[in-house]
Amino acid sequence: MDSWIIKKLWGNKIMKKTSGVVFCTKTKRFKIMKKAASGVMIFCTKTKRFLFPFRSDKVWDPSTWGVWGGHKEPGENFKNAAARELQEETGIEIDPDHLELLFHNSKRLFIVLFEYSVFLLEVEEEFEPDINWETDHSIWLSFDMFPQDNLSVGLKRVYESIKCMEKFRELSK
Repeated sequence: MDSWIIKKLWGNKIMKKTSGVVFCTKTKRFKIMKKAASGVMIFCTKTKRFLFPFRSDKVWDPSTWGVWGGHKEPGENFKNAAARELQEETGIEIDPDHLELLFHNSKRLFIVLFEYSVFLLEVEEEFEPDINWETDHSIWLSFDMFPQDNLSVGLKRVYESIKCMEKFRELSK
């Protein structure tokens, strides 16, 4: 297990970091770690289909169906992170103002607070994305053909959101 000692400026407390978790040896308390990410679901208004990426075997949560997106940089807002990740993963440059927030989720797992936002991007025509190493392939699918197996954590969160699923049904009519 990765482990190293970090000296912090707060009262010279000794912090021990183990696999992304920080434990203060002086106070005997864990420090909550914050992680944040943004995702984008792409919908074609003409064909009423969604573009799904199949994640490569070189990423975390490999060989799963997912959403376009990834981590939020420090100081970056969720919408800008989503637009940046979309450009990196598909080659599409968009104005972040064209993204509609579908949901924002904060979940605490033990001492890690994970925040996740998913946005909707509507496009007029289907296109072939210029995928990078993070995606093995992609496919346009109608709502009734959404992937049901091999789902990424992010796509599972989208499916768990009643608001998202209602929006997708509405768009697909």
